[in-house]
Amino acid sequence: MSQIPDNRLTLVFPPLPHFAITRDSTALIVVDMQKLDAHPEFGMGAKARAAGIGDVFAYYWEAVQAAVRNQQRLIKAARAISIPVIYTRIATLTRNARDVGRQHQYVNLAVPKDSTDAEILAEIAPAPDDIVLSKTSSSPFNSTGIHQLLHNLEWTLY
Repeated sequence: MSQIPDNRLTLVFPPLPHFAITRDSTALIVVDMQKLDAHPEFGMGAKARAAGIGDVFAYYWEAVQAAVRNQQRLIKAARAISIPVIYTRIATLTRNARDVGRQHQYVNLAVPKDSTDAEILAEIAPAPDDIVLSKTSSSPFNSTGIHQLLHNLEWTLY
């Protein structure tokens, strides 16, 4: 083969279908940027410090801060051109976390809906009309109504 394409996967897989990305069918989805896993003083940061291994996560908090800065820019740009911003967070629908998903039960990750760990980071906080979906598993597609929500808003999922 004389010419190797930029995307080598196209040599072994069929091309993906083309779909247009338009303002009318686009949303920015911010996933799990909450105190539980994105703030060093709460959630897993607090657990790591209590276990005497807080320093092991120093690299992680630096990466989170870089992600927060990038998300601030994305959120600002989306809002400037009226692209909706949807947030997902790990949180139960109840205060006592009785509805936590099985996967999160196994790892003791029950985050009650009104807890500090469930709060979205202030630096990228939802605006009054943004949508916030609580999820009781790792994916918003198997523990929230996000698919139905996007359908109701007439957005196409690819």
